[in-house]
Amino acid sequence: MTAVETNNLENLAHKLNGSQSISMVEDAKYLPIFPKATRLLFNSGNVVSSDRLKKRTNLNPEEELLEVINNTLVTWLNSVDKNELRERKLIECRHPEFYEKLNESEKSDISISVKLFLNTFDPEELNKSITKILEEIGADVIDTLILSLPEKIFNRDELPRDLLLPLWSVVQQNVRNKRVLTAGLCDFNAKNLEQLLNALEDKNQKPTINQVNITSCCKMPEELVEFAKINNIQLTTHIDPKEILTAENLESNLRKNTHQYDSHGWMHNWIARYTLLLKGRGILKSKGYIINAQRELRYTKV
Repeated sequence: MTAVETNNLENLAHKLNGSQSISMVEDAKYLPIFPKATRLLFNSGNVVSSDRLKKRTNLNPEEELLEVINNTLVTWLNSVDKNELRERKLIECRHPEFYEKLNESEKSDISISVKLFLNTFDPEELNKSITKILEEIGADVIDTLILSLPEKIFNRDELPRDLLLPLWSVVQQNVRNKRVLTAGLCDFNAKNLEQLLNALEDKNQKPTINQVNITSCCKMPEELVEFAKINNIQLTTHIDPKEILTAENLESNLRKNTHQYDSHGWMHNWIARYTLLLKGRGILKSKGYIINAQRELRYTKV
């Protein structure tokens, strides 16, 4: 967005904040829908129920996420009173048809797996995300949690312990509190895993799973396989990109269905992709996405 567009956004936000009024004769369709919002919670509900996704079977994970965001946003906007959204600081966008929580009677029959794409190094935000995921699903426990960390944590020869250990401590705290049963990490090579295990005071707090990206190869590194075997770490695979949702893609997807001011400045804190399986049968009951995003609005006088 250009400097002029940014200034227009700030000016409009200032008007809507009460210092100036916007004329009632302005066509409502040209006004922002949620100009004061600084927090966004997005829940796709069960995407397995989506006929649109069923027809698009060759989507990669990034394409699927963007398709889900677009479909959920359009459906949700068509179901709400947009006038009521203009004063809200928090926007909760849940698919009106596919979103539902687990019933109490279902919980014991369901196994829940979550891959959490973290886009922050804030331990408190991580803990809040686990709480929110459980709340949105209507569950008491996550059976398997895989934590995917920002790519820059791997940009050094040595893992940044000051960033990693507080995050992993939060995960282990949730394991001790029985909100998470099994916890793992994503895209750690043998050297990374060794550095983490050496940094842990309690070796029992090691990750029990490590997801490995196989998009660029078809065989796991022998060094990683050997280290995992010795340390009893299960290796699984994935095809997710290093960054599953960029700020640019989030903004452009929001802009398709809202005013440009509604789409500006958002950055996701985390994305959770969850699957619910029927225990003992391995039947997929539900799959969905939960996104938490925020932005900062700057007001200027006009």
